[in-house]
Amino acid sequence: MDKGRSMNHWQIRFFSLLAAIVLWVGQADCQAKYAYAIRYGTISLAGIVYSTAHLDQFDLKDDSLISSIPINSTYNSATILDNDRIILCSTQDTKHGPGGADIYSLKQKKIIDSFKLSGAYPKMAAIVNDKICITTGKKIEGFDRLICWPAIEIFDRVTLSKIADLNFRRDERIEESISIDPITNKLYFLGWNTAWEPFFDGGLIGEIDIKTTKVVKQIEAGWNFGGGSGIEIAVNNLYCSAIYPSSGEGYKNEADRRLNNRLFVFDPVNFKIIKTINISILATQLKYVPEVNHLFIAHASWSEKTPQYIEILDCTTDNIIARISMKGIRRMAYVGNHKLYVSNSGGPNFGSNGRGNIAVIDVRTNKIIKRIPGEYAPIAYNFEAK
Repeated sequence: MDKGRSMNHWQIRFFSLLAAIVLWVGQADCQAKYAYAIRYGTISLAGIVYSTAHLDQFDLKDDSLISSIPINSTYNSATILDNDRIILCSTQDTKHGPGGADIYSLKQKKIIDSFKLSGAYPKMAAIVNDKICITTGKKIEGFDRLICWPAIEIFDRVTLSKIADLNFRRDERIEESISIDPITNKLYFLGWNTAWEPFFDGGLIGEIDIKTTKVVKQIEAGWNFGGGSGIEIAVNNLYCSAIYPSSGEGYKNEADRRLNNRLFVFDPVNFKIIKTINISILATQLKYVPEVNHLFIAHASWSEKTPQYIEILDCTTDNIIARISMKGIRRMAYVGNHKLYVSNSGGPNFGSNGRGNIAVIDVRTNKIIKRIPGEYAPIAYNFEAK
């Protein structure tokens, strides 16, 4: 890259960072007041153990529990639509078929509506201005139920009517691996192969313009972006973690192991790799915090004996500056009040051990300041919901 282009790149990064900080300040002025998370448990009746779930409401000022409402135990994620309505997604079989997305009313304490999905196994819903984006999978007929084409279904936030059905080729599925840039109104996603191991052949990275609901671009990202990889837009960089889809601690060859301890930095304009950053192995979810210009990197582990932690990357220098020990990391959420919420719990189908909690991290000191006990799914918040 020549000097003139390099200078222009850094100018763009500076003004993008400035815009991100301004956006964070605006959010901080109208901070989310409440948050919700699904808490899992069990109950024994006549010697039979049943799964239970509650939708818990928290006061984000002091992280205290306000209320707890029983819900269906098949739900795995919650998204706040407004002050009264919560979107609940279930990838398990329900009365709606192979998974569904329902709208729960806090006032009426019941399901009041459901999204008409054309796909199956919805993993999460994301609110992007006047749109609702739900990640699903389009089942390939004649194959195993877990083999799906990745899809993102977009609905109008007011009428809840379907606006777009974006389907992507190949046997991949989009889970929580999406990132939203509120400045450009773009959504970035990472799809991955869901077929059995002999057919693992890579991931899919794409960009969607939420305003037009069109796919701007997409690329085949390579086999090293497997299930559990994370994606996050931060200023002018698109960060992706890479997990080789292996079912055990070993790797097929040394090249697999080396790729597993890399953070890949893409240029969001052309999806070209700018650089790779050496980090610890098994990086999964990523969360950018504009308040401190840091990227929080969650790491998985193959077993209870394997160390697990969150690494913190300074996005100005792209250097790891701190590490926080933590087990069973599920999902991270930043709500603009100097705190990062990390649900470190298994929940259904994730080997729940009864010791789960939501760790509250002060992003200014990178210290855990509180733990909210319970086996929780990802925490949900909305800056607009008061």
